[in-house]
Amino acid sequence: MLKQCLRHASQHLTASYTVPKSTVLGLHTGCVAVPWPSWRLEAIDKWLVTRIPFGIRRRGDSLDVLPFACRDESWPVVPISSCGF
Repeated sequence: MLKQCLRHASQHLTASYTVPKSTVLGLHTGCVAVPWPSWRLEAIDKWLVTRIPFGIRRRGDSLDVLPFACRDESWPVVPISSCGF
């Protein structure tokens, strides 16, 4: 869905089927190249490990039981543009 939205907005997307840069996610999955600071990736890993202590491996079935994440007030607000849709 993300790839299609960006394609219609004429935005370039670098994506690959690979292992994400994560200490918790140890499986191959679709990944998008996003320039995020390492502290954000670490925060996401900490959130994941509190819900799935042994990490996510192989098929990733344990991802299906994760709750939706709430807004973390310590993160800056990131505006989302409609790109003229």
